Amino acid sequence: MTSGLPWSEAFIAQLSDKEFRDAFVADQVRTRIAQLVRVLREHPDRNWTQTELGERADKRQNVISRLENPDEAQPSVQTLLDICGAFDLPLWIDFPTWEDWLVSIKEFPSSKSSRPAFEANRLNSYNSRSISSSSGAGSVMVNVSATFSASPVSINDNYAPTALAA
Repeated sequence: MTSGLPWSEAFIAQLSDKEFRDAFVADQVRTRIAQLVRVLREHPDRNWTQTELGERADKRQNVISRLENPDEAQPSVQTLLDICGAFDLPLWIDFPTWEDWLVSIKEFPSSKSSRPAFEANRLNSYNSRSISSSSGAGSVMVNVSATFSASPVSINDNYAPTALAA
């Protein structure tokens, strides 16, 4: 292993092969989705069956079963949004650098894999801590990247999701 790096030179050499790299990414993403769905479904505050999650996400139990099987999971973004909606959690999709992505998959699963649902009081408490620990800027700005927008949309700008703007 190369000193200071979390991956070996041999592994980097394997990643140099595009076919291997694509298969590795697909395998890791499917595994992460499967693990997250199961961990979140079995969270102590939920302890849902696959059927219960399916009902909350408007999906059949066999869809949930496939999501939890990394050999079968190939969900659409809409399915992931529906599942996240059932958990009352946001969906985050990113195109990270290879370094960031490899560090991220190395650290998964962890205690951070289990996440509670939306809770306004928790967010307000977090916001208060962030503001009080800021360097006197006075406010904390959180940006949400809007689809096909040239610039980020500020949450403080009365953002209305496209689905609700009709």
